[in-house]
Amino acid sequence: MNKIYIILISLLFYYYSDAQNISATYSISVVDKDQIAKQKHDDKFNKVYKILMERVGNISTQVSYQLKISGQQAVFSMNDFLVKDRKEQSSLNLLNTHSKGLFYNDITCPEQLQQTEVFGKMYIVDLPEPVWEIKNEESKIGNYTCKKALTKQVFYDKHGEEKSYEVVAWFTNELPFSFGPVGFAGLPGLIVKLEIEDRIFILQDIKKEKTSLSIKKPTKGKEISLKEYYELFSTAMGDFK
Repeated sequence: MNKIYIILISLLFYYYSDAQNISATYSISVVDKDQIAKQKHDDKFNKVYKILMERVGNISTQVSYQLKISGQQAVFSMNDFLVKDRKEQSSLNLLNTHSKGLFYNDITCPEQLQQTEVFGKMYIVDLPEPVWEIKNEESKIGNYTCKKALTKQVFYDKHGEEKSYEVVAWFTNELPFSFGPVGFAGLPGLIVKLEIEDRIFILQDIKKEKTSLSIKKPTKGKEISLKEYYELFSTAMGDFK
């Protein structure tokens, strides 16, 4: 039923949004879900973790993200931000654990890509299409009545085994654009709020652009799969040891 609902609503939105050029601004916040408190760590670890999270929390109030939509294509990335020193850069990197680089969507294919730099080299990661489960739950977020949807975010551990964690999206039919933060797309309405582990993206502003937005598929970088992307980090950590 969910799949049929998404298809029907998306087809209706296609005709409405095909010629639209939209810019949406999102904020990010970090919610401490007390995961560390549930584990046994020494006082030194807890102290360092607390300092790191305070820095990440502070920088999260200074950055914003832009979602640009033109017809059936969209790109999402962080707005320009000038870092002051290495500590701030480290905090920014940690903040962008799930949102580093540029995310591209074309819902006619559908195609979802992430263009990102890893250890000085540029890559284009082929992201899996999310499978959504729309729940019978609503919430008022800002000025919009939103519906809840769930999906799984896939990742690979150091052994190359596939894992996943739950992602929560709150979308609204009032904004007929099947896009959202961090490359998540395919719902029958714009994602107003996105929860990825302890990172929360919330829509702050949306406007219709008077001129056409030029959105192009990223081509700079080596094309790799999501599994290959995680293998880059595993290899680097192995070399470091």
